[in-house]
Amino acid sequence: MLAKDIITAILSLLFVIGLIGGLAFILRRWSGMGGQPLIRTGRTDRRLVVLETRQIDARNKLVLIQCDGDEHLVLIGPSTCLQITSDRQTQPTPQSITQEPQS
Repeated sequence: MLAKDIITAILSLLFVIGLIGGLAFILRRWSGMGGQPLIRTGRTDRRLVVLETRQIDARNKLVLIQCDGDEHLVLIGPSTCLQITSDRQTQPTPQSITQEPQS
């Protein structure tokens, strides 16, 4: 009878650990890691949106970010953050271009 109780307790513990692991996997997969969040806040006026993420290797990932209509591709690593490209939707105006000094 004692061996049966020990086996039942061990199997119950493994089952609960499996449930916790499965729930953690689901929450990590769908809560902002490239998928839609499970909980919506109702706020629609956000300026910054993560459009897509791709894991390059175990330490680096590429993130496509949209801010005010401009898209930026950023490489994120353990100690660095590097902007790869920037797709600006707005064209610079002639006033914002540096002009040569006039004599």
